[in-house]
Amino acid sequence: MHRNLKIGYALAFINELYFPVAIWLLFFLKYLDFTQVAILGALTTVSSNLFEIPTGAIADILGRKWTLFWSFIISSIGLLVISTGSVFSIFAIGRIINGLGHSLLSGTHESLMYDTLKSAGKVSKYEQVVSKKTTLVWIGLFLSSILGGIIYDFWNVGPFVISAGVYVLAAILCLFIQEPEIDSETFSLANYVKQNTQGFYELFKNKRTTQITLLLVTISAGYFFAAKILGISQAEQYGMSGKGVGLLFGVGFIIAAIASHYYPVMKNKFGNLRLLAIATLLLLTSFIFAKFVGVILGSLLIITRIASSTSFGNAKSVVVNGFISSKNRATSLSTLALLSQIPFAVSFYFVGKYIDNYSPNSFAFLLGILLIVFLVPQLFLARKILFRKE
Repeated sequence: MHRNLKIGYALAFINELYFPVAIWLLFFLKYLDFTQVAILGALTTVSSNLFEIPTGAIADILGRKWTLFWSFIISSIGLLVISTGSVFSIFAIGRIINGLGHSLLSGTHESLMYDTLKSAGKVSKYEQVVSKKTTLVWIGLFLSSILGGIIYDFWNVGPFVISAGVYVLAAILCLFIQEPEIDSETFSLANYVKQNTQGFYELFKNKRTTQITLLLVTISAGYFFAAKILGISQAEQYGMSGKGVGLLFGVGFIIAAIASHYYPVMKNKFGNLRLLAIATLLLLTSFIFAKFVGVILGSLLIITRIASSTSFGNAKSVVVNGFISSKNRATSLSTLALLSQIPFAVSFYFVGKYIDNYSPNSFAFLLGILLIVFLVPQLFLARKILFRKE
C-alpha cells in the first residue's frame, strides 16, 4: 500500500510538471488565429473523449500499472510532435496524440489510489490522501507555470521538449506499481464491451446519483472551459508576457496548493456539499464580473477561480468515489470526465469565433450566465439532497 501511494503521489506531481501550462496559447498564437487555437483545444478534447471510456475500461480490466505507463509514453510523443511544428496540421496531430495519453491517465490514477486503500481496508484515509495528492498537483503546476514562462521567453519550444522528457521518467516509475487487489474481471472482448457501459450505470443508477452527477458535470464543464481556453486568453488580453502569465498562474496554483493541504480541515468544518457550493459561487463570480473590471481585479478573479478549483476537485472526488464500485471505478471516473468535456467539444468553433469577434472577457460573462441558467433548475430539483445533513 505504502509503495503504491508514494508512487501515486510522485506521479501526481510529475504529471503536472507540464511546462507549457501557462504559455501554450501564446505559443500557438504565434502561428495561428484564435479560431484555429480553439479547434486545437477541441481536438485534444474530442480525441480524449473518443478514448475516455474505452481506456477507463482497459484500466479496470487490464490494470492500472500498464495503463498509466502508456499514458505517459503517449503524452511524451504528443509533446515532441508539437515541438517540431509550425503549421496547424502538425499541431493537430500532436494534440490528438495528447488526447489519447490524457484519456489513459484520466480516472486511472485516481482509481489506483482509492483501490490501493480499499485493498488494505483504509478507505477512511482517502480524504487525507486526495488532499495530499492534490496539494502536490498544485505545487507541480506552480513550478511548471513559473519555470515554463521563463523558459518560453528565450526558447519557445523548450516547455514542450522538457515536459516530454519528464513524462518518460514518470513512465519508468509506473513499472514499480503493484496492482491493487480489486474485484477485476478477466479480459475478454465481451467483458470489454460490457465494461464500457458500466460508468453510465454507476453515475445514473438512481435518482440521487443522477442529480449529483448532473450538478457535478455542469460545474466541471465551467472549470473545463476556464482551463481550456479562458484563463490564458484573458491574460493575453491584458497584454501579459510569458513570464507575466506564468507568474499569474503560479500565484493561483500555490494558493490552490495551500487550500488543498487544508481540505480535510475545511471539509470537517463545512462539509463537501458546502465546499462545492462555495467553489461554484467563486467560479461564477470570476466569469460574471470579468467583463466589468480592469487588469488588477481581472487577474485576481483568475487567481480566485484557480484557487477554488482545488476545493471543488477534492470534494467532487470524495463524493463520487463514495457511490461507485471498485470494479467500475476507472470507467466511471472516465465517464464523468467525458460528460464534463462534451460542452466544450461541441461548441469549440463558436467559442473561438466569439472570442475573435469580441473578447475573452465577453465570453466569460456569457458563460457565467449560461451556467446559472443550467444550475438553477438543477439546484431546485436536487434541494432535498443538497440540504440534508452529510
